[in-house]
Amino acid sequence: MKKLKLILLFIIVAGGQLFSQPVPTQIDKIVNKYYKAGRFNGSILVAEDNTPIYQKGVGFAHTALKIPNTTDTKFMIGSCTKQFTAALILLFKEEGKLALTDPISKYIPDYPTEKGDKITIHHLLSHTSGIPGYLEIPEIEKLMYTENKPLDIIKNFRDLDLDFEPGTQFKYSNSGYYVLGQIIENVSGKTYEEVLQEKIFNPLGMKNSGVYQNSNPPQKIASGYITKDDSTRLAPPVNATVAYAAGALYSTINDLQIWENALVNNTLLSKESVALMTTSHTEHYGYGFGLITIPTNNKPVRIWGHEGEFFGFRSLMHVLDNGRFFIVLLDNHEDPGLMKMANKIRNILYADEQQSTVKH
Repeated sequence: MKKLKLILLFIIVAGGQLFSQPVPTQIDKIVNKYYKAGRFNGSILVAEDNTPIYQKGVGFAHTALKIPNTTDTKFMIGSCTKQFTAALILLFKEEGKLALTDPISKYIPDYPTEKGDKITIHHLLSHTSGIPGYLEIPEIEKLMYTENKPLDIIKNFRDLDLDFEPGTQFKYSNSGYYVLGQIIENVSGKTYEEVLQEKIFNPLGMKNSGVYQNSNPPQKIASGYITKDDSTRLAPPVNATVAYAAGALYSTINDLQIWENALVNNTLLSKESVALMTTSHTEHYGYGFGLITIPTNNKPVRIWGHEGEFFGFRSLMHVLDNGRFFIVLLDNHEDPGLMKMANKIRNILYADEQQSTVKH
């Protein structure tokens, strides 16, 4: 009898993987847990080798109207905008319209030359320019609820002292990407939005992405919510022009997967340009992407991605192992827990490295 029990125990342990739940089911349990705990309200997509293995919307896009979040709900993506801005600059580089070593004064004549002559496009892309963050400037507060031209914002920080000499330190800077948007407009003679549509969204078929316009919001976009004093309410109606090329884009989980596929497969940018975006120039940051390697189940997993925040919204995009897996989380309740949720999903994806695929 004791021998029979040992045999049964061996069968149960050895066959544990056989009876484990499918990966999509495990992910769904994580999503539902975070939703029920009030830590996730939005849309999620997980893909393997360019193919979605899990996608879902949870909670409400509009609470009062009881409109649910779905897989085609649009969300503000905040600083995940920066990768698109970086891509436009690199497309211009491929076309010979600019060089990464060019000083910004070459493209923005109004920028003070003592600073503009030594800050390069590379410095802006890699957050090593030393330009102070404009969102911390008191004067910006009065512009947050009005329509602004890019120079309306830039003129509030262009005369400030630099935080450090360009190229000597890393400091995450929304200001740098705001300036990049103005460079894109001056090089092209078009608006930032027009260039995005022409060079990225239209060629890739990203029909549900764009620059948010407060005066003409897109259909099926979620409302942003914040929690204050233990009550949830609509986020303040901040004008997206205050975010511009640093954080004013909206998108969907499926459009962002199209974008990720284009980067991984070099269908829009050259292999060299994607390498510039996903190679650490300093402090684990490339161009528009943060870069990190995290041990997962005794395997070092390389991640390039970004998080984003825009009044009432949070976003997260992670590309794992140069495209083997892709995780995108879009939330319209400004919850800061997306990284923990993504970590749990990553652990599920790498739970059994002896398997060649997780599609089961």
